[in-house]
This record gives sequence, C-alpha cells and structure tokens, in this order.
Amino acid sequence: MLPAFHGDRMRSYRDVIAEETRRSIASWPSGVPFPLRPRFAEIALDVIMRAVFGLARGPNYSDLRAALLSVVENDRMISLALMLPAIRRDVGPWRSWSNFRRQIRAADHLIFREIEERWNDPDLASRDDILSMLLLARRDDGSALTMEELRDELVTMLLAGHETTATALAWTFDQLFHNPHVLEELQANVASGAPDPALIDAVIYEALRVRPVIPFVVRTLTEPWELAGFELPAGCTVAPAIYAVHRDPRVYPDPGRFDPTRFLERRPGTYEWLPFGGGTRRCIGASFALFEMRTVLETVLAETTLRPNSDRPERIRRRAFMLVPAHGTPAVRYPLQTAA
Repeated sequence: MLPAFHGDRMRSYRDVIAEETRRSIASWPSGVPFPLRPRFAEIALDVIMRAVFGLARGPNYSDLRAALLSVVENDRMISLALMLPAIRRDVGPWRSWSNFRRQIRAADHLIFREIEERWNDPDLASRDDILSMLLLARRDDGSALTMEELRDELVTMLLAGHETTATALAWTFDQLFHNPHVLEELQANVASGAPDPALIDAVIYEALRVRPVIPFVVRTLTEPWELAGFELPAGCTVAPAIYAVHRDPRVYPDPGRFDPTRFLERRPGTYEWLPFGGGTRRCIGASFALFEMRTVLETVLAETTLRPNSDRPERIRRRAFMLVPAHGTPAVRYPLQTAA
C-alpha cells in the first residue's frame, strides 16, 4: 500500500484534488452562512472516488458514490455497532440493523462489479489509481488479493480518509477564523503566487494539534511493558490520549494557544504529535491526508474569501469515532479580496 501514499505517485493526485475543490467552491453560496464541513466531505469523497477507485464521472461513478455515501453517513449506526455489538440485530418494529446491512450489501455489489470490470481492463497496468495498483499486487507466494480483501482495503480507505479529512479541514478553518492575523498572513502568502509550503504545513500541524480529529489511538502490547510503575502484560490494550498529549505544557508551552510558528522550524515529533497515531504504526494514509489538506487549503484561499459566521469558536461534538465542530464550521463567502 505504501507506494500509493508517497512520492511521485501521491503528488500525481494534486490536480485531481485541486479540480474537485474548485468544482465544489463553484457551488458554494455567497453572502449567506453555510457549514464548511459537509462541503469538505464532498471534496474528500470525490477525491477518493477518483484517486482510490479510479472512476471517471458517469453512471458508475454516481451509483457507487451514492451507495457509499448512504453507508458512511449512517454514523449513528456505525457508532452503536462498534461500541455495542449486541445491537447488531433488529428489535421489534425497529429495523435499523437490517436497513444498515442492506445499505452495505448494495455498496458491496457495486464495489465487486467495479473490481471485476477493472480486472478485465486491458489498460490495467498503465493506470495510476489505488484499486488498479491493488489488483496488480502480489504476495510473496505470487497470489493476488481476493475480491473480499480488495473490498475491505477500499472501504477502509474510504472510512479512514473521508470524514476524517473533512473534519480536519473544518477545524483548520475554525482556528484560522478565530486567529485572523494567521488567516491574513496565510491568504497573502497564497495570493503572492509563490506560497510557502512550510507556512501552510505549520498551520495544518498546529490545527491538528489543537483539534485532533480522533481522541485516542489503540495499541496492543506484544510483550510485557512497565508504564508509570504499572506492569502491563502482553495482550494488554493501551490507548494514548491524543488530546491530552497535545495539551501537555511540557511539550507545548501555552498549549491552548493556536501558534503555527511552533512548527516552522521543526516537523512534529512522532511521539508527541499523534493525530494519525504515532511511532512506526501510524496511519498509512497520513502523508496523503496532509497532502490533500494542503492542496484544498491552498486552493480555497486562492479562489475565494471566507469569514466566520460567529465570533465564538466551534464547540467539540462527538460523531462516531471523531471529534467534530458542533455546527460544521459555519462560514460566509465573499468575492476574493473584497471581504466585509
């Protein structure tokens, strides 16, 4: 999986991300409040449809997109199914679980159809999308991934890279809105025509520090380990609290302050900056997610002017396994460089 999320292959998706961002911006209302998070979710989903599934717009694209959306937007059922396995059944007149399973089967049918059609594509070897790469991948014994394994990889990337990236972008704009000196500096930097990637990255790193999308990351010990005087056995589950680590004043002085300059001179440490997990097992899509955030942020700032709809920063709300802005980061769009 790694080659698709690093180097030239990853950078080849820049035009796709920028194009989908411009397409979305063209539909945003002007002069009236609207939430940013759903718009960023649309962009992230369309990027996945093109870069991961390798689909061009058309009937197959529309059908699969709608089916996947019906599953991933059922966050209440996903949350309950993850936390309470006992509810994975119908109760009396409530058929929520059966309806959810029906949505999953419909999405699976379309995914399997796409896998089969792609496998028969004579140009398979020359394609650069992730599905095609997985179809060509082989284990050490020469065997290919099964249809179910391919489906699982694709759905994992969808769940891990859709609403998480959208939420991270919404939090980034929420922080920029309520730190206008940073927003003005960043917008001027982008408007110069030669944006400084270090500044854009620093803003993203700091936004993810102040507002991580997930609250903790789970690891299972493979051998005994001593932690803070406690002897933990192999097999024990350890869950580092990301939010708490990011607010530790020993690591980040004045941790409640949004200050991108923390990361202008150094990259985040793998054991002190954990929005994608940490250590050697952090999220495989971390580089792609950061690349996508950078491209979307730069494109939005270059194409339009956004201002907050409220003087108050967004409250945190739990949505499935994520910490999201309670109102989706409401913003008002103005013509570029003519903001009120």
